[in-house]
Amino acid sequence: MDGGGLALDWRDHRQYVAMCYSDTVPLYGIEQLDDGSVPYRDPWVENAGTAQEHVRYMEYPVLTGFFQYADARLADAWLWLADRLPGWPTALPVVVYFDISAAWLAMAWLVAVWGVRRLRPHRPWDAVLVAVSPLVAVHVFTNFDSLAVACATAGMLALARRGRCWPGCSSGSAGRSSSTR
Repeated sequence: MDGGGLALDWRDHRQYVAMCYSDTVPLYGIEQLDDGSVPYRDPWVENAGTAQEHVRYMEYPVLTGFFQYADARLADAWLWLADRLPGWPTALPVVVYFDISAAWLAMAWLVAVWGVRRLRPHRPWDAVLVAVSPLVAVHVFTNFDSLAVACATAGMLALARRGRCWPGCSSGSAGRSSSTR
């Protein structure tokens, strides 16, 4: 509780001791996602009024930055609905943001599992290992890395399909040498 209202309790490093830390939670405020700032356009001043003062911008890759921005706007929409619809579930804005991000990150990991399964059709256990890895259980929601893993896996799958892929691939010639044509 903070001044009579709900607040996230991370006193005494609780997020680490209780094993519930996630970068998405502090970044919601640090990257100014909570106030509607647009990544890469809207800067903020770090250490204002000190010798270490400097202007900062979103430090994540562009797609990841706009993923965070979209999740923050979805959280705003969710909370807007919660204010207007009786019985609509609600929580702290940062918790709604985390929940929305976690849902998308879980879907990204499912894309990675699907991609591994498609890449190795005769070795389904490879996809099972990706799906049930203890590292995934601990880290899939710690940061936004599952987005990059999903994109990389999808890219490898596109290349493995030898031309039957997304824009940017050379149709019919990806991965083949001139002696095999």
